[in-house]
Amino acid sequence: IARYRGLSRFPRAIRPWVSRNACAIGAPMVEGIEPDPWTKPRPVRTILYAPTWEGYSESTNYSSLDGAGPQLAALLPELTERGIKLIIRPHPRFGGGRILERSGVERIVAAGAILGQDKLADFRAADLMISDISGVTAEWLLTEKPSIIPTSDRLTGIGRSPARIEREYPWMYQWDAAREDLFTLLDRIETEDPLRSARRSASRSMYRRHRSLDEAAEIGRAAADFDAVFLMGFMRRFHPQFVDAADRVAGGEIGSPLLVRSTGRGPGLPPEWALDPEVSGGAR
Repeated sequence: IARYRGLSRFPRAIRPWVSRNACAIGAPMVEGIEPDPWTKPRPVRTILYAPTWEGYSESTNYSSLDGAGPQLAALLPELTERGIKLIIRPHPRFGGGRILERSGVERIVAAGAILGQDKLADFRAADLMISDISGVTAEWLLTEKPSIIPTSDRLTGIGRSPARIEREYPWMYQWDAAREDLFTLLDRIETEDPLRSARRSASRSMYRRHRSLDEAAEIGRAAADFDAVFLMGFMRRFHPQFVDAADRVAGGEIGSPLLVRSTGRGPGLPPEWALDPEVSGGAR
């Protein structure tokens, strides 16, 4: 599993067995991203804005583009005057059926933002990220650089209040784009950065610093030497479709499920090494 906190996701009936035999090995990482921790406050010269997509329904629309987006577009002249670049990197599925959402990205680019092209290059170039309730916030956490999550009345209305966000993302600064000045927050981060230790703790808890195949192999050898079952975490549970289904169940939209039958297909065939039982255990 990625983290021991993930044990709570397993059914109660098997949770004690899983708890006795589980080994936390850290979350998957984007290849090439490296930690770049702020050992002390430093100037912000490049901001990466990575809004998530609009989800499958209004209850899972966590995108900040309709709220923070116009604010960032309006602030771009002053950001530029301060010597700060803005890179915008929307979610790949962003604006699938909403022209207004797509035009929101275009508006920010027209105001002077740079449209991101390469994820790794964008991560390396940025000093700070502004993003939403999305998997990219966890990927960015590995860098240990500051991040900001926009809050709004709309998010509160769908159950993502500032208090809940603080509980679930204690390493992220919050910005109410409709009521708070972004530059005041940036100045605080540049001079104080009070969440620096929270980022460091959360990053090490989530990723456990496994940075190579050799380290992954070491985990495998440790599991083989230990008298227990080695269980790899089911990471597909974090895919948007699974999260949406879980939210609908939790919200009582479809009643109490008695049986779940799920079929998933990847975008293509597995790599050749995954078909070799000697290397991967064999494709399933």
